[in-house]
Amino acid sequence: MAVVGDFTPAEMTDTLADPDEFDFCGETFEIPATVGAFALLRYGSLMKGAIAQEKRAETASRKPSDESRRNARKEMAHAEITAQAAIYELLKACLGEGQLEQFGELADRSGVNLDGLMGVAAEIQEVIGGRPTRRSSELSDGQSTSGLSSTDGGSGRTETVDLTPREQMAAEILGASTSLVASPA
Repeated sequence: MAVVGDFTPAEMTDTLADPDEFDFCGETFEIPATVGAFALLRYGSLMKGAIAQEKRAETASRKPSDESRRNARKEMAHAEITAQAAIYELLKACLGEGQLEQFGELADRSGVNLDGLMGVAAEIQEVIGGRPTRRSSELSDGQSTSGLSSTDGGSGRTETVDLTPREQMAAEILGASTSLVASPA
């Protein structure tokens, strides 16, 4: 078998950084620095599927037959389950097995609804997406050889800044997914 190259990206999440922490219902949880963008890809893929299911449900609901309306309700239920799975998968990837159980028990005990969990997922998505990057060739002490990282000056948001394609996709996913978890079954 031939080696076709090294596909290690030039920039990666700085896994040498400290983990991020967040408070939830009076307890502190940790998002390890080793959680990278793949968790976001999985979340985005599931949410994209949920959005497509929701659109199919809306289309079916406009048809006059009883069968179409039943199919629309089923499709909407599937869309909601897919959106819920997306939230769960993101939390699972970011909290790990140890914290996930604690988080779930706390959410249940505190009566956190799906909108609340969606809000947590959105915040986690923003944290992971905003993590500093480093060149893969940087020294193990985390010092940049290029002088700039993804969080250096000039990267702050203003009201007139154009969104990157990733930010646009995330905004579209979050905008559509909010309606999925908030809509009644």
